[in-house]
Formats: sequence, structure tokens, C-alpha cells
Amino acid sequence: MSNYMIIGKIPPPLGGVTVFVERLADKLKQSGEKVNVVSPIEVHRAFWGMFRADHIHIHTISILYLGTFLLFRCLNKVTVFDHNHSRHFETMPKFKFLLISYLLSRVGSIKVANSILVGNYKGISKDPDVFSPFLPPVLDKRAGIVQSYPQTVLDLFDNTSPLIVTSAWKNVHESGESVYGLESFTQVAEMAYEQGLNLSFLIMLGIESEEDAQLMHKASSLPNLVVLVGQYESWPILEKAACLVRNTSTDGDSVSIREALYFNTPVLASDRAPRPEKVKLFSKDDHQQIFKLLKEII
Repeated sequence: MSNYMIIGKIPPPLGGVTVFVERLADKLKQSGEKVNVVSPIEVHRAFWGMFRADHIHIHTISILYLGTFLLFRCLNKVTVFDHNHSRHFETMPKFKFLLISYLLSRVGSIKVANSILVGNYKGISKDPDVFSPFLPPVLDKRAGIVQSYPQTVLDLFDNTSPLIVTSAWKNVHESGESVYGLESFTQVAEMAYEQGLNLSFLIMLGIESEEDAQLMHKASSLPNLVVLVGQYESWPILEKAACLVRNTSTDGDSVSIREALYFNTPVLASDRAPRPEKVKLFSKDDHQQIFKLLKEII
């Protein structure tokens, strides 16, 4: 039996990384390993835990943690999981990037969520390996999860019209565009309503912000669109859905895509990141193209 320390967030909030960390910990425990999950803000627990751990998994790229592990000669026990953090390398101050490069070159191993992230490690003398940040859900939990949904979502389960879904932990904007493309998804729902198509649309939004007023107002005006706000596990919805739309400007591996494919749910995704086989691609925010592809699938 080995002793693992996992530094990473677990739900809540629910998201691709937090769900992966939780499922990874559960999988290691089920295989007989001793696992200590430490939140990134619990620095004191991580400090004492590093001396007892045989393996350290860290799901963030932190100078504080990597520097501490270097100081106490624990870096060789460290596996860094990069879910999409390295996209910030290019815009980092040069000194900070050089320091992170030095630390990463001395860890035990680096794992990145997709092949495009490998290119972010040029100049770092440690080659990353690609991993899939998807572990299947525990199906026995389905009934309890579904019961936690509000009535507006439960009605979608009873509805016979095909359900089209998208998700975002938050309606984030970077470099002048929506990271998750929620506005374009709303346009697609509006086009379907105007053309009288029997389709239901669902936005799963982890956190609502003040900037979402316009989006929420638009959504409330469309009878075929529901917005689910809050910390809910989404896989029973993806199991039910007729299609998942992943309209992102940047992405890791996307657990929601892997989860949908696991349940044989068709997926449409933007061409901004490597996607698994069977995923149909479209240009980011091209709602006309998304709508056309949806009509081909449904």
C-alpha cells in the first residue's frame, strides 16, 4: 500500500477538475491505497503531508508548492497535473516563467490534459505525458443526484422533445470573447424556437455573476430554454441529452465531452482544441453552423 497526497480542489464547486480529483481519490482508495486529499489553500496540511507521502499529485502549478517541495527534497515524488493551467505561460512575466520552468524541470513527472498543451512546455527540460482527465461516474448515485434537481429540470426528463445541453462553471470572458459561448448557445435556442422545432435547451451554470443579467433575461424570454444554476452533478443530464454543445474558446480535455461520449450522447464542439473521435467540430461562436449540425443529428 502506498501513501498518496493529492493537492487539488474537490466539489464543491463542481467542475471538470474538481470532479476528476474526487474520482481519482476514490479510485485509489478502492484499489487499497492510502489517500490524503488536501485543498490548495491548506498549505500547513500539505507541508506536513509531504514527508509522509510516497506520491504527491498536484492539480495546480504553484511556485509556493513546487518551491517548498524543492527545498525539502520532495520534488522527485511530485506529479503535476496540468488541466489547462499552462495556457498562462505565454503571458507570464519572464522571471516568473523562468522560475516555474526550473521547478517543473525537476518534478517526477508532468501530465497534461490534451496534446495541444504539450506545446506550452517548450524550453522546459521535462517532457509532459498526455492523460485523459475522465473517470467514469458511480452509476449507483444516479437516483440521488436526479432528485436534487429543481422541478424545471425534472420536467425536461419527462419531456419527449430532444434535449440540447451546454455547461460552464461561470460565464467567463477572456480577450473579448465568451470562453464557454453561452450567448451563441442562446441564439441557437432562439433560432429553434422561431422555426418551431421541438427541441429543449439547457444551460448548466455553476455560478451566476452580476454580468449575467443580459444572458438570463434572454434565456427567460425563450420558453424552450432552461438555465440550471448551482452545484449539481451533470452526468445524469448528459446521459439523458440528445446532444452536448461545447462552444469553448480554450479547453483542457473537457470532462463533460468524455462523460457525454461515455453515455453515447452526440457532441458538437468548437475547433479551438483537440477533441476526441466522434466529436463533430464547428467554428467558435458560429451559431448558424451549430444549428445546422444540430438539425443533422436530431
